[in-house]
Amino acid sequence: MRSALVAVTLLLFAVPAGAQQRVDLPGRDAPLRSRPADLWTVGTDEGESWEMLSNVLSMAFDANDNLFALDQGSHRILVFDRTGRFVRQFGKQGEGPGEFQAPMALAILGDGTLVVTDLGRRGFVLFDAQGTYLRDVPLPEDFGMPRPNELFVRGNEIIARSMPLLRISPGGAPPDLSSPRKSPVFRFGFGADAAPRTLHEFLMDAPQVRTSSSGGRQTVMATMSRATFEKEPSFAALADGGVAISAISDYTIEIKDASGRLARSLSRPIAAKRVTERDRNDARDEQRERLKNGSGGATTVAIGGGGAVFRTGPGGGGAPMSDDEIERNIEQMTFAEEIPSIERIWSDVTGRLWIVRRPDRPGRDKPVDLIGTGDRYIGTVTGIAVPSAVSTSGLAAWVERDEFDIEKIVVRRLPGDWR
Repeated sequence: MRSALVAVTLLLFAVPAGAQQRVDLPGRDAPLRSRPADLWTVGTDEGESWEMLSNVLSMAFDANDNLFALDQGSHRILVFDRTGRFVRQFGKQGEGPGEFQAPMALAILGDGTLVVTDLGRRGFVLFDAQGTYLRDVPLPEDFGMPRPNELFVRGNEIIARSMPLLRISPGGAPPDLSSPRKSPVFRFGFGADAAPRTLHEFLMDAPQVRTSSSGGRQTVMATMSRATFEKEPSFAALADGGVAISAISDYTIEIKDASGRLARSLSRPIAAKRVTERDRNDARDEQRERLKNGSGGATTVAIGGGGAVFRTGPGGGGAPMSDDEIERNIEQMTFAEEIPSIERIWSDVTGRLWIVRRPDRPGRDKPVDLIGTGDRYIGTVTGIAVPSAVSTSGLAAWVERDEFDIEKIVVRRLPGDWR
């Protein structure tokens, strides 16, 4: 019997190679005072079906500034024009053509084709601009699904990072987790002979895996956790098809060209911060508050029965814990020795890098450095999260929650001096 392939998001590590050229960015922040201008908002607790959102995981603008939003909880794609007018929706849960099992992210290729990653299908579901189903495109057996927040488009290819694979034999033994596992950053097109081309590889730690069977269905639970403050490497795609890699605690970003060759590194004199007891206590207080609200804890992916469910919470279940359970969880927290200077990196369709830095203290705003083409430092903005999608004309979309915890899509125009 063929092995089932399970893709999971894990904490990854990499050892950077020596950079061929070092680009020193300014040491002092240049604050960007201007703010994005609100254009339109969608989201309500009562109203039309398309207004009631249920976990929007991914968004993308097309060439005409129409916004496509993956509403994962409802297994559908919502489409709005540039003014916020609802245009259409398509997709539903199921195993038939054009249906979704576990949709995780979407992207729009240069020719207008919509690509939806589906963890349950272990591949991509393709639609035309009107939402008409085109075909399924599976990934090769040795590649896992792209991570939801690391899916970029350059032309008619995607650049993504593969979730590492666990090979689970139905009814068999748990997977072998003793050897290092790889998570490649790869380019992928959608032609008949398309094959992933690896640009970079991260190494990973093993998850905690449990398997169970019920009613003839096998379920795999892979739980990912990490030490507080531990560096999680990230990457972003550049305008020329290369990639930027953040893999160490200090402010150093490796730049690789479209072939995967190391070209240069970008640096700012912002070092990682040594963890103090005050930092640990602040982190414990934050975790305690998250656990009281039913969030925090480990992230778990459950695969089984043709579907996949991601859960974030105590043990991956998402249910609130008792006071005693919370304190036991706090006692089990482990800490890295340093607070990395960079939390994550992201890029928009223009190739502009958004570098999210760690705040000086827990609870404070995270500074975001903007770096344009040609390694030009644009400036630093605070108090604004990285958007989920940006258009070529300067529109940007965020998923936010209001004071009543109602999920909303908010579209704004980016200031001119952010370019």
